[in-house]
Amino acid sequence: MSPPTDPRQTQLETLYRQASTAQLQRRLSDPDLLPQAREVAQAELQRRNQARQSAAVAAQAGRSRSPRNELLMVAAGAAVLLLVLWFVMPAEGFFLFLAVMLPTVLAPLGKLYPAWGKALAGVLLAAPVMLGVWLWRRGELAWQGGDYRPLGTLISWGVLLAVWALCWALGGSVLKGALHRGSWDALADELDRERSRNLEDLGRRG
Repeated sequence: MSPPTDPRQTQLETLYRQASTAQLQRRLSDPDLLPQAREVAQAELQRRNQARQSAAVAAQAGRSRSPRNELLMVAAGAAVLLLVLWFVMPAEGFFLFLAVMLPTVLAPLGKLYPAWGKALAGVLLAAPVMLGVWLWRRGELAWQGGDYRPLGTLISWGVLLAVWALCWALGGSVLKGALHRGSWDALADELDRERSRNLEDLGRRG
């Protein structure tokens, strides 16, 4: 059988629960405070401190597991993976894999820094055009006769097309993130679907 509840204890607990932390601290600094009241006030302060610490830990855990942080960690992991594959994969396979993984790496960065992402995307999308104009003015893209000149023209066109494809892939991925207005969860879902679709296309072509 539990001991009967002390009415004064209950009243003190109710009173101190409604008091502010500053009021509790002032009461505890009073040397004439009764021992029972001091014990209840100290218990209430301890309860509030524990609740505050628990809330801080929960908030920190929530931030560390946020969709934004998880997606950025995936992007960093994909970047490291691409760096490793650059040294171990044949060039053809690496560039195919690069096309699949680029959005995973660059779109989160574009969403994280939208202003810089739009500026970088603009530079990347305009770069092949500027390169094409420069090559055209130099006469590198015009068909030329001679023993080796046609080969030089073909190489120039090949370089231009490769740079065009790479810059537009990079710029499009950054711009996708910079223009994204949904949540980080929504962006992660879109990137997962796009990556799965690209992998399926590569599998069918292989």
